Amino acid sequence: MHYLGKFFALTSLFLFVSCAGYVPLYENYEYSNIQMRNMHIMSDKKKVTDNLKKELLKSIKKSDEVNYILKLETTSNTKGTVSDIDRRITEYEIEISVIAELYERLNYDKLIFSLEDKQIAPYNLSSGEVLSTLASRNKAEALTIKLLAQSIFEGLTLFFKSNKKNAS
Repeated sequence: MHYLGKFFALTSLFLFVSCAGYVPLYENYEYSNIQMRNMHIMSDKKKVTDNLKKELLKSIKKSDEVNYILKLETTSNTKGTVSDIDRRITEYEIEISVIAELYERLNYDKLIFSLEDKQIAPYNLSSGEVLSTLASRNKAEALTIKLLAQSIFEGLTLFFKSNKKNAS
């Protein structure tokens, strides 16, 4: 009887979603991607921002025409957790925040979209092993940058998709 209830719930959910006019996010992906091709990405010349820019460029194909400017500013913080017993740092966290601003190129640069996001990734301290701790930190930073790039890409896709609906 329990399985019948789950089956009924999933079937009714599927029917509701399919009949409610749901449109997948990436249905008009081609349009969003064409709009993003005409975008130049500016960074504040920090190492983290440059890595974020490289990660974004993996998803966005570039064009020679520039209609939009994406300005990225990041801040990076490292925090440590201290154990009560021996007062030593036992775990670190890396926190990277980004402010992404999209400008449209007109006679002047007009701010049309802004996005703020923050990602936190923990990494452990290996006592006496500095190289493994640095490698762990680099992995945590790379993961955080990848998540931020994905968040920015999805935000831009939603923005361009909603603008297409408003324009038509």
